Amino acid sequence: WTAYYMSLTEGSMLTNARWLAEHLKPLGYNYFHIDEGFSFTRGEYMTPNATTFPHGMDYFGDQIRRLGLNFAVWIAPFEVSGRAWIYQNHRDWLVHTADGKPIVIAVTGEDAGDRVYALDTTHPDAQEYMRQTYRKLTREWGAHYIKLDFMDTAAIEGYRYSPNTTALQAQRIGLEIIRQTVGEDVLLDKDGSPMLNPVGLVDEGRTSTDTAHSFRATRS
Repeated sequence: WTAYYMSLTEGSMLTNARWLAEHLKPLGYNYFHIDEGFSFTRGEYMTPNATTFPHGMDYFGDQIRRLGLNFAVWIAPFEVSGRAWIYQNHRDWLVHTADGKPIVIAVTGEDAGDRVYALDTTHPDAQEYMRQTYRKLTREWGAHYIKLDFMDTAAIEGYRYSPNTTALQAQRIGLEIIRQTVGEDVLLDKDGSPMLNPVGLVDEGRTSTDTAHSFRATRS
């Protein structure tokens, strides 16, 4: 991530994977992890970026496995961009205000114009969409490791399909669906989350912030 940021491409990632397989796999580095940038947008992870990954992620995952590596992917499981299919078609799947408006939790993108919302993990249709997503990531793409990011920003209070559900309860519900879908042989990594809430549902978790290229960024 700190080398490429959002400039990931199929070619550059396969080049890195081949180098890793040749030079680092003998030392025990047997996972190849691809961070944010492969998907169309946050909240729509089944749709790869067709410009930068023209052969799709099932092809990419197959290439990684052919190198004898485990395929790992990044997602922000409970964030939904305003560009995503969910926002365009099912805003009722989002955490909302009393008057039914989806709550903006962040603004991202190079033009700082892409609003991000929180997925309502208590909504039955949103839950089924999550199951479809994680079945595809693991059973079709072959991912054996999933990095779950930005769970802190998505843990907001608001109105949900199931009333009187707190933000942390909703996060546990979402994580339970993910774990049940991927099974026990897929490693789940918690990043950007309230520290103790995912315990028992994930395998590991980073305790630090991102590294950065400047002291100012690292300090923040």
